[in-house]
Amino acid sequence: MTEEFALGIDLGTTAVKVGLFDAGRGVPLALSAQEYRLSTPAPGWVELDPSIYWERTVAGVREVSGKLPSGGRIVSVGLSSQGQTFAMLDHGGEPVRPAIVWIDSRATAELAEFAAAVGGERFYRATGSPFPNTVDSAPKILWVRRNEPDVFARVAHVLVLPAYIAYRLTGRMVADSGDAASTSLYDAEAGGWWPEAVAAVGLEPAMLGRVAEGGTLIGGIDATAADELGLLAGLPVGAGANDQTCAAIAMGNRAPGTLTGTVGTALAVLGTAPAAAPHPGGGVLVTRNPIGGHRLLLAYTKTAAIMLTWFRDKVVTGRSYEELLSEAAQVPAGCEGLTALPHLSGMATPSFDDAVRGGFVGLSIQHGRRHMTRAIVESVCFGARDCIGLIRDAGVEGDAFIVSGGATRSSVWMQALADVLGMRVRVPDCPEAACRGGALLGLLAAGRQEALDWPAGTGQASASYVPDPAVRPAYEAAYERYGRAMDALYPGARMRPR
Repeated sequence: MTEEFALGIDLGTTAVKVGLFDAGRGVPLALSAQEYRLSTPAPGWVELDPSIYWERTVAGVREVSGKLPSGGRIVSVGLSSQGQTFAMLDHGGEPVRPAIVWIDSRATAELAEFAAAVGGERFYRATGSPFPNTVDSAPKILWVRRNEPDVFARVAHVLVLPAYIAYRLTGRMVADSGDAASTSLYDAEAGGWWPEAVAAVGLEPAMLGRVAEGGTLIGGIDATAADELGLLAGLPVGAGANDQTCAAIAMGNRAPGTLTGTVGTALAVLGTAPAAAPHPGGGVLVTRNPIGGHRLLLAYTKTAAIMLTWFRDKVVTGRSYEELLSEAAQVPAGCEGLTALPHLSGMATPSFDDAVRGGFVGLSIQHGRRHMTRAIVESVCFGARDCIGLIRDAGVEGDAFIVSGGATRSSVWMQALADVLGMRVRVPDCPEAACRGGALLGLLAAGRQEALDWPAGTGQASASYVPDPAVRPAYEAAYERYGRAMDALYPGARMRPR
């Protein structure tokens, strides 16, 4: 009997992840991570040549497809992606400038102009975001129009990252609805590009491509891409979803009351509410789960574990993550008075305050590298506690936090998370959850409804972390210190807008 596999491509902030999963149960056969270094040519700017995303995709697909068993075949391709990042193409489909990455915060002036044009309650209901912010694609598109007029004059297409990769795969410019909404140019209530918002940044709806729901067919891989990738021409490519949504799907977040999240470059918490639930307000983002049609409520921080990457690469070069975290384990809960703020690129929910920055508060002569590492770990956990509070205020409780992402490899980090949250933290055996969720949606797009029977995780044992009551007082005091530092330096940044 021929073994069948689903290919998942996750377009992450620091790497393209590619996974090959058994079509029957979603068990990974092979995984690949193809890293890249983002360009930061000016303060607040974060960019990457779009061709690098494609080159890493090709390398990852070739690596995992080379591990197919004899007689095995790939039956579908599905996409998962970071939101907001976009590429600008000319009439020939070639990039006219580097892609602008979602954490880029250059467009503060343009944000005010865009918000004046389309902000308000109508904006929240259309986009699922409480108000325009610099994470969104829209103000950055307007920035290019204002500051690079010669470049903007050559722009024929503006594609969110998964739409750009779909174009390279199939020749068709198609975005999934979740990533389309991340631009702040898509009206989810109406089910199409929002003409007034699109016009406010100087574009026309046709320039943004077609929008498809996650789990629907984009098209088949064309001959040129098939040759580059080493795949069969015509292989079905499905619209996927934002990486956080894909990870939630892979971890079983498909029914109301479930609480899942990711601790990676960013930190995200997603809670599922019934489709008919009242609009939550309170600064959380609202999107739709492509499986079941329920509401997904999202709260997140823009920078989380990437602060440890920054610390490793720019402060204590020559140390591995494992070494740093092993040292951090020697420091008691509460970090002996040291507090870190992980917001290296502004605040996300609930305020989207771009002025917020990271740092360390309370440094003393007794503190060293291990304390700073520990403080980074704890700060990410404090951010998670804030995010879960927002989701709970919006009506989703959850009795456990099911989590994926790079930080889950550290038992030190996950135990700290359980202790700070005061709730069980479960890490399912679900390597590259976003990749797996993309693969599942790709199978659905190929007409393989049996993908809905994939279990949460791979069915193997998961790790579980239970709060330790003995350290609760130390973490409560540390969380209060974190809150006081944030409130003193950035008043209102953690408060929900009224």
